[in-house]
Amino acid sequence: MEETARRERTWLTVEVGLYLLFIALGTALRLWGLGQRPLSPEEADLAYQGWRFYKGLGGDPRGSPLLFHATALSFLLFGPSDYGARLLPALAGSVLIGLSYLLRSRLGRVGALLVSALLAFSPSYIFFSRTLGGEIIVALGTVAFLFGLLRYGENGSARDLYLAIVGLALSLVADSEVYTILIIYLSFVPLLLLSGRPAGGGWGDDLLSQSWLRALALFGAIVVLASTGGLVNPGGLQAAIDLFPTWLSQWSGQGPWSYHLLLLLSYEPLILILGLLGAGFVGRRNPFSAFFVYWLGVSLILYALMGEKSPAALLHITLPLIFLSGMLLEELVASIGGGISWRKEGLYLALSLPAVVYLFLQGGGYSHFEGVERIFLLFSSFFFLACVLFLCHSWLGREVAVRGGILLLCLVLGALTWRAGWRVNYGMEMAEPLLGQATSPDIRNLVEALESLSNQRERDRHSIGITLLGENPALLWYLRGFPNTDFISTVTEHITTPVVITPQEELPLPNYRGQRFRLWSFWPSQGLGGRALLEWYLYREGLPPPTRDIIMWVSQT
Repeated sequence: MEETARRERTWLTVEVGLYLLFIALGTALRLWGLGQRPLSPEEADLAYQGWRFYKGLGGDPRGSPLLFHATALSFLLFGPSDYGARLLPALAGSVLIGLSYLLRSRLGRVGALLVSALLAFSPSYIFFSRTLGGEIIVALGTVAFLFGLLRYGENGSARDLYLAIVGLALSLVADSEVYTILIIYLSFVPLLLLSGRPAGGGWGDDLLSQSWLRALALFGAIVVLASTGGLVNPGGLQAAIDLFPTWLSQWSGQGPWSYHLLLLLSYEPLILILGLLGAGFVGRRNPFSAFFVYWLGVSLILYALMGEKSPAALLHITLPLIFLSGMLLEELVASIGGGISWRKEGLYLALSLPAVVYLFLQGGGYSHFEGVERIFLLFSSFFFLACVLFLCHSWLGREVAVRGGILLLCLVLGALTWRAGWRVNYGMEMAEPLLGQATSPDIRNLVEALESLSNQRERDRHSIGITLLGENPALLWYLRGFPNTDFISTVTEHITTPVVITPQEELPLPNYRGQRFRLWSFWPSQGLGGRALLEWYLYREGLPPPTRDIIMWVSQT
């Protein structure tokens, strides 16, 4: 009995405890203040369609049949809200943190653990886990598909095959980005076969074996049930099929090829540098690491060629960088981790960090003030850092200098990454390229003004009559609680409602007085360069973003 109890307790090791800690911290970062930022137009459209389905008014599942029905279910369980709309992506992002545990044999125990940490604290993965969109579910599903197939190839376990099938099925009904990842996966197979067919018990099975037949049946069942909301909405299956034409349409248009590189530098500097170093040092060790190098290169090419630049594509570019970073850190910890002397490396950091802070401050001064002295001070900071590194190499040895340099690089880039992630995920700044078109918090002030006005005139907070020009997704979502809302395409003199909401500066109706509200703002992709770009990077200041306002016209009679 004692031996049995001891075995039952052995599953909770220090390693498992660290995974649970990262999952808990990552989940907290994803759920905390989840409804703080207003839904963007794309989020609002999906939430509004899910709300209509929840209310029995129909609804269009285009874009993401899975999220359409999951959002309606969330509203049924927790009520319609910004928080409830974003709940499923937040939970999916939390589950993704722990998936690296399944591939400890390939990533290494330390590497897999650090991949989990990078996923937990990555600004882009936190952001898209806090955004109503199917991209984070595609990331979760395609990683589960990859890991399940790799484990199935190693041990032939049907459970791993089912994991892969579930991941693929959910991805295919979550978002059109799945087809970009499938192209990367499938195009690597011929290269893998040229180097030798994957070995393992699973790949020797007949495709008509019981495990594969069950897996195919499971795949079909999940696709049908997830896209139709458990057979409640058959039209969702067509919406899932339409994801492929949607993906094809993204190749039209023309956007800056460097868009995603700007996002990487702005939000993921630590993962970018570590991932590139990993591609150079461990990328050709085996087919597994070579695959992530291939994934990184092909994804950069595909998204550079794709005409429609989606911020969410950053997820699928960052993911291979994260795995390459984990493999690099596994090698570094194994080779130099045990030799760190905090007295020696600590001395190096104590001398270097003040210079880095001084460099940051001088960079901020350069972004505001011109002058040769600013440039001189910047170069002086770089020269001081180089001198510290040289003296450390001369007095303390090459290994101490290398270890100290790596620690300094990770600390500085980690601080910049955390700073960028905090601003974009928990701040209310609108000048963020990751946001794209961002709905202004002022839209909630509009709702409060309408509720107050309705209470004054109708003795009810939501009974006032409203005429809305156009069907902006954000306005549709936030005005969903006002049932007496009419939608028009042009303003005419026949309008009789007490409130008219339009983007027009003048209203061709007598006795109406207007109040302006900010509707949305957009990242200015043009016009930021040199000193202005540095000022934005350091302080999120620079060119004011393009905006759009609306006016609430109130009848004075």
